[in-house]
Amino acid sequence: MARKIIMINVVLCLLLCNFELQLVMAEESKLSEESNEIADPPLDNENGNPKENGVQEEDPKSDKDKKNEDDEEIDVEGRIVVGVQEGWADGRVEEAQLVKSANRFNYKIQIARDGAISCKAEGQDKDDEEDYIFIYLPRAEGVVQAPASDLLKGLKAAEASILLPEGSINALVGWGQVVRQAASAEGVSDLVELVEILRRDPELRSKYRSRFDSEGRVFHVLNDLSHVNNHGLEVTEVKEGDRSRYEFRVSGHAPSVILATPTSERGRSVLLAVSDYLVGSHEPGVGCVDCITSDDPELYLNVSRVTLVGVFVTRPQPFLEDALASLLATGLHPNKTVVLVYNTVRGCGCGCGLGSMLFRPVPLTSQKPQPNVPSFPFSVQSRIPASFWREVDPDLRPAYSWDHAQILKGQGSARGYWHASCIRGVYSVRHDILERVRNPYTHALPLPTEEDPDLAFCSALREAGVPMVVQTAFQEQGALLNTSGHDIGTRDITTSSSNPLLWHLFYVHPDYNKIMGGDFSLVDRPCYEVYVFPTFSQRFADELVQIANSVNQWSTGTTKQDMRKKNGIEEVPTVDQWFSQLGLENLIDELFVTVFQNLEMLAYPSSYPDAITLSLIARFKADELPGLSKHNDASVATLAINLTPSELYKGGEVEFPVQECRIKPEAGHVFVYPGRLSHPKIFHNVTEGVLHRAIIMIDSKDKMLD
Repeated sequence: MARKIIMINVVLCLLLCNFELQLVMAEESKLSEESNEIADPPLDNENGNPKENGVQEEDPKSDKDKKNEDDEEIDVEGRIVVGVQEGWADGRVEEAQLVKSANRFNYKIQIARDGAISCKAEGQDKDDEEDYIFIYLPRAEGVVQAPASDLLKGLKAAEASILLPEGSINALVGWGQVVRQAASAEGVSDLVELVEILRRDPELRSKYRSRFDSEGRVFHVLNDLSHVNNHGLEVTEVKEGDRSRYEFRVSGHAPSVILATPTSERGRSVLLAVSDYLVGSHEPGVGCVDCITSDDPELYLNVSRVTLVGVFVTRPQPFLEDALASLLATGLHPNKTVVLVYNTVRGCGCGCGLGSMLFRPVPLTSQKPQPNVPSFPFSVQSRIPASFWREVDPDLRPAYSWDHAQILKGQGSARGYWHASCIRGVYSVRHDILERVRNPYTHALPLPTEEDPDLAFCSALREAGVPMVVQTAFQEQGALLNTSGHDIGTRDITTSSSNPLLWHLFYVHPDYNKIMGGDFSLVDRPCYEVYVFPTFSQRFADELVQIANSVNQWSTGTTKQDMRKKNGIEEVPTVDQWFSQLGLENLIDELFVTVFQNLEMLAYPSSYPDAITLSLIARFKADELPGLSKHNDASVATLAINLTPSELYKGGEVEFPVQECRIKPEAGHVFVYPGRLSHPKIFHNVTEGVLHRAIIMIDSKDKMLD
């Protein structure tokens, strides 16, 4: 009787104390007196058949019967015990994903918040009546992606009662009764100690039918070599009834338990990248099932309290005014959002030179259309790399994850939120989170932290256990800016090479892209070999005029002598400024390659001139030089761009008398015509207002006048 009491106390000593979920422990099976081998775990069969416990032989079964038995889904209970070595942090990504995966596959999960499992189990007054599949994890860096029945299949395939992952992680999967019996017989105080002695002692492994999972039947451990779409690792879509889900596969096999080596940045990063899919937060064809997916621009993000949006201008950047204006249409609720703009750059324009501003966004419904401000959403992100990473490169620097390109496609399956290992430039952080972060810019990085504070801040958040989430619920919201080489004197219109997509968004007419896509119905042909292309925006025209007026080096237009030319003679003088005088020669050269050559080739497919020979902005007004008489240009082809809206001046038409047509293009429209021989023209006088017109002449390089 005393011996039995001692045995019961030892069993109770292995139970977890203060479990949040009540466990009903199974009846302890006894060690055979004739053998040290543990009997197979008991499985009650229906209709009173004997238990599969090694005591009574079953009737022989055919191979077909055995195959059907293997394929049959067996209903078995699964339980997970997590002994967190470094403490449990509610809300951390690892803990949240593990709990989600356990709930998804109906595991009971218990957390040992103090790390090691206590040797006392309070509140347990009887043994379990049924056995169960038991998972022990030393910490929360892992997820399950299959029900307990798959664990059972893995144990049977390995002919084991306990399986241990390869590597240094002290985890196990096994039958609950066998685990308890082994701990009882060896007199260990917690599961950490049990796993350690099983790992180092082959005789004990043989004694308790414990094996390393070398075939990956149950475990897969992510490490420094792990990379999705490499070494046989992939994420695939599988059917589950009428629905689909994502599954992590290794060489075609889906291990039930995915772990990450705690010391491996890459292993933890890959786990972070795939866990959104494995725990059911994201579904194929649906994306995020817990976040906003509406395309309604007036659907504000739900903000329960006042949100402070901080914009820190720490260096000159292009399109700053547009970025500030776009905050008015972010989707944040206008009555619960305060935007603070703090400027540390002296001489910065657009009003931010005042130091800091505090304002509230106004409701979208009450916003009046503003010129030069993009409507919500800001639709350029699908073609610009996003400002987040979910991978690390061989130097442990953030890198693009395996699913990065898919997320950026902007399709329905790529909408929602993603846990990220690093986010650059834009953050939304709860105020209490910052209290958990200490010295966010002192983390040891391969490069000095002052060179990249974003990476240091993200590293500090990871170390503090703060989950970082990238929100893409609003499709194609936002864009990235390339600020390198940009200073206070750099004009946005000159950034076509560093920010080509944003430049085209603001400075190119929407019909231009349609024309380049083959819609030639948008090209006007008022007369023979004269073509009008809607090419540039009103903003493009306005800024060129502003630059010309600010430089204010207009020629007189009263003499044919022009020392800017090599021969010193201008046959048809105008009141003008060359683009080189305005500091815009690089812009014109870039536009020649990206725009002007396209227009010239569409108009005259057989022609391919070499270069721009002259580029200028001319000014026409009644009390100065109102127009030009009949003349020819010294060019193969000329491209002219009216920069003034037609309603702001009278007169100013362009007439081609030989072709018998007269045109007055809108601002930003480029009209193309032959220059030297067949198309003499007349610039009719401007009778009221001021007309600015950009003129670009194209010819062979040996005739360059500039």
